[in-house]
Order: sequence, then C-alpha cells, then structure tokens
Amino acid sequence: MSLEHGLPPAVVLSMLSDNEANPAPRAPSIMGALAEFERSLIIERVTAGIPAAKKRGKHVGRPPKLSREQFATVAIRCGSERPKR
Repeated sequence: MSLEHGLPPAVVLSMLSDNEANPAPRAPSIMGALAEFERSLIIERVTAGIPAAKKRGKHVGRPPKLSREQFATVAIRCGSERPKR
C-alpha cells in the first residue's frame, strides 16, 4: 500500500500501540482514518471508470430533462433559431 491511498499501516498501528488503559478515545480517529482511506479508493476507481465507460460509448452523467424536440422548441421560443445542443 502506498501513501497515495491514505494513511500507511505504520501510522494506524502506532495509534493502536499506545499503552493507555482506555482505547476508546482512539476509536473515532481510527474510524476516520479508515473512512478516509476507503473514500480515496472509491474516488480512484470512479476516476478510472469514467474514461473507460466513455470509451465503451456509455453515457456518463445526469440524464437530460428535456428531449431534443423539447429543447428545440424552448430555443425557438426564447429567440434562438438554432439550438446549441
């Protein structure tokens, strides 16, 4: 595992290795570190997946609210003869 994915294991282990009697104060920071690491993995997968989906011809993003015909009608009514889409 590299540093670009979040905290290295040595940091997490050093957080756990304190000789305190009550490890409860450390739990939120450990959970936060794991959540941050997981989020970085998700972002990395999504970032790699979007170009691959576009290459396969998949639509990436939010679906349009208006059909092409509706968009053309609105463009004409607003004074633009040629839709820009």
